[in-house]
Amino acid sequence: MRLHPSWSPLRGKGGQTPGCVSSVHARKILSALFALAGMSDDKIKEKTGCTWEKWVRSLDHYGAATMSHGEIAELVKTKYKTPSWWTQTVTVGYERIKGLRTRGRQRNGTFGITRSRTYTVPVGELFDAWANESIRKHWLDGTVKVRTATAPKSIRLDWGDGGIIAVGFVAKGASKSSVALEHAKLPDRETADRFKAYWSEQLDTLGRTLRLCIAIVAEGVARDGSSLATPLRRRARILDTRVPSSRPCGTRRASTRHRERRDRFETSCDPCQRSRTFFRSP
Repeated sequence: MRLHPSWSPLRGKGGQTPGCVSSVHARKILSALFALAGMSDDKIKEKTGCTWEKWVRSLDHYGAATMSHGEIAELVKTKYKTPSWWTQTVTVGYERIKGLRTRGRQRNGTFGITRSRTYTVPVGELFDAWANESIRKHWLDGTVKVRTATAPKSIRLDWGDGGIIAVGFVAKGASKSSVALEHAKLPDRETADRFKAYWSEQLDTLGRTLRLCIAIVAEGVARDGSSLATPLRRRARILDTRVPSSRPCGTRRASTRHRERRDRFETSCDPCQRSRTFFRSP
């Protein structure tokens, strides 16, 4: 088996492969090479219909190795009709295989990180948790501005220090969805490592916020006929007024609604009813 000259890791002078390579050895080389792409061969074939070998050969045919990142992404999207997130996956994977960028580093010399999570909420609610500021403030500790948004598929955010956050959403059923983000234009690897830990923490906080929003309605705290189908932005307004029962009520000032609720049950002759109604577990 002779490897293709345009992308052989055993390339000699003039881009030619110096001799034949056994099939077993070639497969090992290709496996190591495709591992650079950050996505397994089986997964990329399942989602796009092509293996990494086919992607490299096809993009080489169009001279993608001399194109910019945006031009390669546009080629992949228009020619092969791939979804937006997988367009970026193919583009970045190709650039890594060709040695145009290393993992974590962009072609312009800046760095970037990726993170993803799956949650048990519909994709529309997960999108709202990012796009709507009244919801986002409950879990995201940072200053961002929505740049573009295509509900419920993707959103791009401007970070305060000049970074860009690209977020993609995928439905995995009626009540399950996933989010994957890339934070780009980071100045150095140390900053990238710091944001990698930061986004892991923020996505965990998002999960807790989504679970609390569901619990609020399930417990009937809204007391206005809400159901589990209550829009997420409405549940977020409930979060603004909820007094967590994990803290004693006397340790902080209660809202007017909760004071009225407390006073109403002060005269109740059933202490168990008071406990069940006011001191609920989150």
